[in-house]
Formats: sequence, C-alpha cells, structure tokens
Amino acid sequence: MPIGTYYRWTEERLALLWREWLTQHLIKRYFNNRAYYRLRSSPNGDNPDQRISADVRNFTVSTLSFLLILLNSLVTLIA
Repeated sequence: MPIGTYYRWTEERLALLWREWLTQHLIKRYFNNRAYYRLRSSPNGDNPDQRISADVRNFTVSTLSFLLILLNSLVTLIA
C-alpha cells in the first residue's frame, strides 16, 4: 500500500512539474514577438492562454501515462 501510494504521488508530482514548465515555456513563446496579436485576429483563437493550458495538460497526462506503462512493462520483462 505505501509503495502504491508513493508511486501515484510521484507520478502526479512529475506530471505537475512537467506541466508547469511546459506551460510557462509555451506562454513565453506566445508573448514573444507579439505573436498574440496575430492569434487575436484569427477567428479560431478563442481564449488562447486557456487553450494552451488545456492542451499542455492533455499532452502531459497522456504522454506520462504511456511512458510509465512502458517503463513498468520493461521492468516486469527484466524481472
């Protein structure tokens, strides 16, 4: 039970740190060279900062889950 809890906590913490870093990186790129003006003129650009945050969350959760499943399978195969 404690190992499972620690595994889950580590997974969530890693996802949070990665999501925070990636969101900050993409927001910096969004504000770089006034890119937000070009996006504002686009009809599909409804609330881009919220869209960036949601896309980053979906990407990190999916990728991290896939990588942890792959790592778990690799460890099981070696054991």
